[in-house]
Amino acid sequence: MSPTTAGLSDNAPFSTAAGPEGRRRQYRGSVEDKARARAIDQALLPMVASLAPWGVVDAHWLAGPDGTPAVWLRTRTEIERVALEAQPWVEAQVRIILTRLSVDYADVARTRIHVTSAERQGDLFDGLTR
Repeated sequence: MSPTTAGLSDNAPFSTAAGPEGRRRQYRGSVEDKARARAIDQALLPMVASLAPWGVVDAHWLAGPDGTPAVWLRTRTEIERVALEAQPWVEAQVRIILTRLSVDYADVARTRIHVTSAERQGDLFDGLTR
């Protein structure tokens, strides 16, 4: 089994969206799963564009073990992350964009939204190299 397919089951969703550092991730599954993955991938750019004034510079998504999507938004600084997480409308904004780009309501309702910052990730990796 190759490293790119290790741990993937035959019924996992399929997508070829670029992951971190330009690597391609692959999900395998039915036509419906492929359509869902494609719709979520297409929603990421409008999400970043609409949240850019709040410091969002990147977004990606991962499917959980049960197939539930988790959307990760990344800001530049920790202060921007805290400010964005404090806004009550962020979750609704993400869900509206997902809905407008044809993600099924059942998936939109179950989607988890996480916010992180490049600054915090940099601190985490700096701690590993010391």
